[in-house]
Amino acid sequence: MVRSSRESHEEHVAASTALERRLFELQALFEASQLLNASLSLRSILDTLLHIPMGHLMLTRGLIALHDKNEGLRVEVVKGGRQDLVGKILDGEARVARATRLADLGPAQNPWAGALEHWGFSLVLPLVSSHRELGLVAFGPKISGRDFEDSELDFLDSLARIAATAIENGLMFEELNRVNRRLDRKLQEMNTLFEISRELNTSLDENRIAATLSFAAMGEMLTKTCAVWQLLEGQARLLVARGLLPGASLKEDESFYGKAFGLLREPVRLAHSGEEASAELPELARAGFRVLVPLRVQDKTRGVLALGPRMDGRDYTEDDLSFLLTLGNHAAISLENARLFREALEKQRLEEELAIAREIQEGLLPKEFPDLESAEIWGVNIPTRQVGGDYFDCLRLGDESVGLAIADVSGKGTPASLLMANVQASLRTLAQPGIDLGKMVARINDLVHANTGFDKFVTFFYAEFNTGTGELRYVNAGHNPPYLVRRDGRVETLEEGGLLLGMLPNVEYQTGSARLEPGDLLVMFTDGVTEAQNAREEEFEDERLVQVLLDTRSGSAKEVVDAIVDAVTRFAGEAEQYDDITVLVLKMR
Repeated sequence: MVRSSRESHEEHVAASTALERRLFELQALFEASQLLNASLSLRSILDTLLHIPMGHLMLTRGLIALHDKNEGLRVEVVKGGRQDLVGKILDGEARVARATRLADLGPAQNPWAGALEHWGFSLVLPLVSSHRELGLVAFGPKISGRDFEDSELDFLDSLARIAATAIENGLMFEELNRVNRRLDRKLQEMNTLFEISRELNTSLDENRIAATLSFAAMGEMLTKTCAVWQLLEGQARLLVARGLLPGASLKEDESFYGKAFGLLREPVRLAHSGEEASAELPELARAGFRVLVPLRVQDKTRGVLALGPRMDGRDYTEDDLSFLLTLGNHAAISLENARLFREALEKQRLEEELAIAREIQEGLLPKEFPDLESAEIWGVNIPTRQVGGDYFDCLRLGDESVGLAIADVSGKGTPASLLMANVQASLRTLAQPGIDLGKMVARINDLVHANTGFDKFVTFFYAEFNTGTGELRYVNAGHNPPYLVRRDGRVETLEEGGLLLGMLPNVEYQTGSARLEPGDLLVMFTDGVTEAQNAREEEFEDERLVQVLLDTRSGSAKEVVDAIVDAVTRFAGEAEQYDDITVLVLKMR
């Protein structure tokens, strides 16, 4: 009876002890749940998860590793062990179902187990929520050196399950904070872009726009090295260069940069200077630049922004490059507006100058024609531009002579008009009644040659007409041979003369002659008449001109001129013309 009572008492004491331990563990789990769910801070939750069992079971060390989306199991926190383990990546996945001794795990299925055991850990538990596997928690041995009891492993399993929910909440809260921070940063970037864009749009000076862009980018990215290029017609013009490394220089070859930069579509990172300099643009890397950002408008790169390393040592993130690309595109629009405005001003200035030149040129052409008893004269000049290179003239030389001239200067626009004015001045200075026409034209040729380049020349025809006798003396210096249409329909060409004006010095010119009879028609013209093209790129040609002359030879000089212009205009239609149209007609009464 005594022994049976002792055994019964011992069993009662053991049961009471087990119950008390169970109540203690439940109380500990309840308090742990309160502590773990009291905060949404992931770091606080992880610290609490390690502190509770390490204090409760007197463990030597603890470690938590969570799954990283890109890298695997990443060590987040270590207690009682090496702090340099934080950030290390464990190979494999946490393939354990409950608290497990590391010695019982096969390293082939769990390659991380060997690393944890090497670092002094002996027990591992999975962190699994209802939605996903989060990672693992590992503990070192007890300070007492005793093995883990089954009840202790149950306690740790229960704690890990409670902690998994808190950890998932902490991860969601951390992700939410990251999103909010990114939204705040994006909002700040939008405000910054708005302010900078407003400042960029206040200027139409390209250098000022580039300076504003450089200061904005340097301030936002915390860098002191910056350059801005503008791309124009394949050339890269350097607008800003700040903070280059000592001894560094940028290539002056604008075509080289223009070709390289024109290919940029997205921001590009450059390798560090020195041995690892970027192969494409090594001098930019050596100058201290780390990123190139294209300035694009309508899918075309109009410039480039280059930035050096950040003073805080951080790399340029994708968000940084996206911000710089947006900022650069705003600047590109401003640069393009400034360029278009500058070109518009330049065009307006040129148009004003051309209008003045056209007015002067028109003043050089005959305003009226001599009223002759034996003949009538009429002419017209229709330039394809405001200022052309065609010229005709009618000079009264004494009582019985009239000088007739027509010329076509190579080229178009202002240079051609200046050369035409030179020819006119020379002619009016030298023309005299009865002068040797060959020598006069030779003198004009020498003057043109002496005052123009090798690529400038003039086709020229000059005739002296005696109003009393009808005699015509002429020199043709490479010009389209004028047509002499006789009253009976015969057509002659006046070709005697010599080389174009301005080609060579000291050229001799021959003088030709003809006699005009009543009813005869002399037609002088430039190649803008015969070379006029229609939409099919067919030329008007001499045959059509001769036919017009034959059809209208009985009309007045003005009627003949109008008929030629009308025929050419109808033939060309809407096709754009590239040469002036000039016609000068003498019609014998």
